[in-house]
Parts: sequence; structure tokens; C-alpha cells
Amino acid sequence: MENMLKKYQDELNTTTNPASVLARFYCESLHQTNSVELIKMFNRLVKMYGRQVSFNSILSLYDMSSVVDYTNIYPLLAYFCKKELNKQESTSVNLSDYIAEREKQLESMKGKKFAIPKPFKGES
Repeated sequence: MENMLKKYQDELNTTTNPASVLARFYCESLHQTNSVELIKMFNRLVKMYGRQVSFNSILSLYDMSSVVDYTNIYPLLAYFCKKELNKQESTSVNLSDYIAEREKQLESMKGKKFAIPKPFKGES
């Protein structure tokens, strides 16, 4: 049997209706029944956060063992989406600042001689 995660990930990347795929993945992974309301909910999540972030929020929900009430799950999924977006934003690097910093380091290194130690004794 194919890995369920990979199957739905591949299907999510190629489909024109990601909300339906996410609803099926949600129902299959958490043993829930699919409904039109779930598809609408995932459609809102996809419009707001994108396919991959919504998919990862289902995985985060799957890792939680204490969720008992699945009747109003939208706020929890939205929380996981926001959490992942904040994590992605905090790990991004401003490339222009990085390049400017490296150029300053290069300028400070110009004209300096560096001694490279010999790795083995006795060699010249």
C-alpha cells in the first residue's frame, strides 16, 4: 500500500480542487466523515493560507491526541496555519543585508595575510 501522506501530497500538487483533497485527507487520517461543510472550510483555509500550509495544519492536528471535539475544528486548523506562517517568516533572511554584511567582511580582510598551518609535520 502506498504511503497515505505521499499519495495525498502528490494529489494536492496536481489537483484543481485542493479543498476536496484536503477534506478527504482530513477525514481519512482522523476517522471523520466527509461533508460539504468540511470542503467549504478547507476552501477558506486554502484561499487564506495556501495548499501546503493547510495540509501541514492537518498533520499538526493529527499529532494532537487531546482533541475530542471535531465539530468546530476551523479555529484550531487556522491557528496551526498561522503558526506555520510565522515560523516561515521568522526563518527568512533578507538577502540584501546578508550581501552587504559579507561585502564588509571582504573589505576588512583585504590586505591581510593569513598563515595556513601545515597539516603534517615534516612536510615543506
